[in-house]
Amino acid sequence: KFLKVNRALRELLGRPAEALLSMNWQALTDPDAIEEAEMGMAAAIEGTGEDSFSLTTRYLTVDGSTIVALATFTLIRDSANNASRFLCQVTDITDSMAAQEVLRSSEQRYRNLFERIPVALYRSAPDGEILAANPALLGMMGFQSIDDLAALEAHDVYVDQSERSRWVDRIERDGAVMDFEEQLRRKDGTVFWCQDSARTVRATDGTVLYYEGAIINIDARKRAQQ
Repeated sequence: KFLKVNRALRELLGRPAEALLSMNWQALTDPDAIEEAEMGMAAAIEGTGEDSFSLTTRYLTVDGSTIVALATFTLIRDSANNASRFLCQVTDITDSMAAQEVLRSSEQRYRNLFERIPVALYRSAPDGEILAANPALLGMMGFQSIDDLAALEAHDVYVDQSERSRWVDRIERDGAVMDFEEQLRRKDGTVFWCQDSARTVRATDGTVLYYEGAIINIDARKRAQQ
């Protein structure tokens, strides 16, 4: 049962103090979280768990809607060290959870596009580590899985290492490269010409996170020119 409620909780749940003080906290709590909270409380009282623990739950507001909240329960003991009551701090994280869901949805859409688009795409770290490659790139390079390709570094697939050095110099200088012609070596050792276009992706502080780009096989065109 609620023993005391502050104004912030009253405003969050949209209920007056009298209404809340006449209720048990379970009546407003997502049923899926009640058992977890009760188990945490029992463990704290028995001394088999932490005196303070947190969980994510939903609370029912007066208009019937729900909010997502982070609830932190802290056991308060009396002068004899006996369990007296729990102090519960409730933080509304509804907007944060919604933003995370939007981000997850966006990332999933990007992943679906990355995997399905018939264009060879990749991500590589500034040190040359290959972070990601889509099926189109794996097929172009003759690798069965990203793990096989990731065992190499970007410079390992270049026929002419000076081309890799020029690519790095250009993207570090300009933040992007467009239609950079280079020769790459497949897993089976065969060589082909391609065009590599990429851009730099940075963190908010300007640190380079990775390079992401696309590769087009132009081997037939180059051989025809020769």
